[in-house]
Amino acid sequence: GIKGIYGRVKDLGKVKKEYGVALEVAGGRRLNYIVVDTDDTAEECVKYLKRQKIGRATFIPLNKIRTKGMKDVEKKEGFIDYAINLIEFDEELRPVFEYVFGDTIIIRDIDIARNFESFRRVTLDGDLIERTGIITGGFYKQKGGFLDKEEEEKLASIQNEIKKLNSEKSTLEEKLITLRKKLKVSVEDKIGIETKMETLKKILENGVKESEISELESKINSDDAILKEIESKISMVNKEFLEMEGLLKDLESKKEFLHSELMEKSGEDIKKLDELREELKTIESEYQRIDKDYVSKKSRLEVLNPNYSKILEKIEENTDHSKKIELKIEEYKISLKEVQDDLDRIENNAKSKKEELEKIKNRKSENKEKINGIRKEKEECEKKIMNLQTKISLLEQKKQDLKNEIEEISEEAEFYEKTEIIDDIRGLDFRIKRMEREKESLEPINMMAIEEYETTEERYLTLKTKYEKILKEKEAVLKFIDKVENRKKEVFMDTFNKIAENFSSIFFELSGGEGDLLLENEMEPFEGGIDIEAKPRGKEIKRAAAMSGGEKALTALAFVFAIQRYKTAPFYLFDEIDAHLDDENVRKVAEMIKRASKDSQFIIITLRDA
Repeated sequence: GIKGIYGRVKDLGKVKKEYGVALEVAGGRRLNYIVVDTDDTAEECVKYLKRQKIGRATFIPLNKIRTKGMKDVEKKEGFIDYAINLIEFDEELRPVFEYVFGDTIIIRDIDIARNFESFRRVTLDGDLIERTGIITGGFYKQKGGFLDKEEEEKLASIQNEIKKLNSEKSTLEEKLITLRKKLKVSVEDKIGIETKMETLKKILENGVKESEISELESKINSDDAILKEIESKISMVNKEFLEMEGLLKDLESKKEFLHSELMEKSGEDIKKLDELREELKTIESEYQRIDKDYVSKKSRLEVLNPNYSKILEKIEENTDHSKKIELKIEEYKISLKEVQDDLDRIENNAKSKKEELEKIKNRKSENKEKINGIRKEKEECEKKIMNLQTKISLLEQKKQDLKNEIEEISEEAEFYEKTEIIDDIRGLDFRIKRMEREKESLEPINMMAIEEYETTEERYLTLKTKYEKILKEKEAVLKFIDKVENRKKEVFMDTFNKIAENFSSIFFELSGGEGDLLLENEMEPFEGGIDIEAKPRGKEIKRAAAMSGGEKALTALAFVFAIQRYKTAPFYLFDEIDAHLDDENVRKVAEMIKRASKDSQFIIITLRDA
C-alpha cells in the first residue's frame, strides 16, 4: 500500500450531533478530499488511480497547504462559533481544516444572517449564505459527514460492555468444564453403585451365612458414607448450577437491554451465550435425572441391605475405587495447576506485549516529532538557499557593472596616454591665451549641456546593455524554437511512417491491393497536407479524389484502423460504413472489427440485417 495517507477529511474529525448538519454543509465536497503527508504521496496516489482506472480524487498534501488567518467577528445574538472551533481533530491537521472551513461561522438561523454579511455563514439546519450574497437552502437530509462524538462514546461504552460479557462468558465456560468433570465422576460413581447392586442380587440368589452378616453390615455402612458423600457432592453441584442460572439470568437481562445495539457488533457472542445457557440447562436436567436415579438406587439398596450379609469382596472393590477416585482428584489438581501456570504465563506475555506496544507508540511519537523538526529545518534551508541565490544574482549583476565601468576607465586612460607633452612654456601660454579667446568667442556657453550629455550617455549605455541582453535572449528563444520544431518534425515523421506502414498492411488485408500515405511537402510536412494513393487488386493506381464510393469507404476504414493499431482509443462510433460495400467487403471489415474489439469498444450503426 501507499504510505502517508491519513484519510478523508470527514473521517479525521469528530463533532457533536447538534452541529452535524451545519458542518457537513459548510465543508461541502471538500469533506471527501483525501489528506496525505506530502505532494509526492499525492502524485503517487494519482498515478495509482490512473493505472487501476478507478476514478478521480482530490488530495490535500500537508507539506504544501497554506491558509489565511481568520477574521475577527463581532459576537452578536445568534452567533454560535467559527466552524473550525466546533470540530475535534489532531492539531497536526489544523492547516487542513483551516483550508476546508476558512473563516466560516455557524449561526442559529437565516433570520440573523444579515448581521454577519462579511462572513461565509451556515445555519444549524443547513442553509448556506456566501459572502457574495448567494443563498443555498431548504430542506436538507444529512448524508453522513463527520463522526458523531456522542455516538462514538456510546459505541465505546457498548464495546466495553461486550468485553465484560466476554469475560463473564469465559468464567462460565471454565465453570462448565469443572461441572463436566464433576458430572463424569458422578456418572462413574453411579456405574459403580449399579455394579454393586447387580453383585448383591447375585449374592442374594446364592444365599449367605449369618456369620458374615455383621461384617457385611459394617461394609454397607461404609458404602452409605460414600453414597452420602456423593449425595453432598451432587447437592453442591446443584447449588453451583443455581448460582450459574442466576448469573445467566443477569446476563439475559443485560443482553435484552443491549440487544438492539449489540446485534450488529456482537451477534456471534450473544449466540454463544445463548448456546452456553442451553447447554447448562441440558447439564442441569442430566444432573436431576442422575439424582433421581441415585435416590432410586439408594432406596433399592436399603431394601436389600437387611437381606445381604456377604459383600466383603465388593467393599474391597469399593475401597480400591475410592483410591482411584482420590488419584483422579490429584491428577485433576495437577492439571488445574498446569492450566493456572499456563494462564499466568499468558497473562505475563500479554503484559510484556502491551509494554512493548506502548514503547513502540512512544517511539512512533518521537519519530513523528523528529520528522516534523526535519521538515521545518528543510523549509528553512530552502528559504536560505533562495535568499543566497538572490544575493548571488545581485552580486553577479554588480560584478558585470563594475567590469563595464573598468572597461570605460581603461578606454579613457588610453586616451590620456596619447596626450602630447609640451616642454615649451611660452608656446604653452600662447596656446592657452588663444584657446581662452576662442572660448570667449563661443560664449554664452550652456553649462547644463555637460550634465545632459552625461545623463544621455548613461541612458545610452543602459539601453545598449538591455539591447544586447534582449538579443541574447532572442537567440536563445530562436534556438529553442528550432529545437522544438525539429523535435515536432521528428515525432510527426515517426508517427506518420508507422501509420503509413499500418495503412499499407491493413489496405492489403481489406482489398488485396496496395495503398500508401503521401506527404504533399516532404521537406516541410507542416506546410502541406496528406494524400492517399491506393491501387485495389486488378485496378490502376488512384488518388482518393478519383475513387468510387466503395473504394473510398474501404480506404477510409483502412486509415482509421491504421491509426487505431498505432494508438488505441477507448471506443469508436461507425455510422453506416457499409452503405457502399458489397457482402464480401462487409465480411472482411466485420472480421477486422472483431479482432480490434479486444482493445477497444465499437458502436456500429447499419441498415443491413444482422
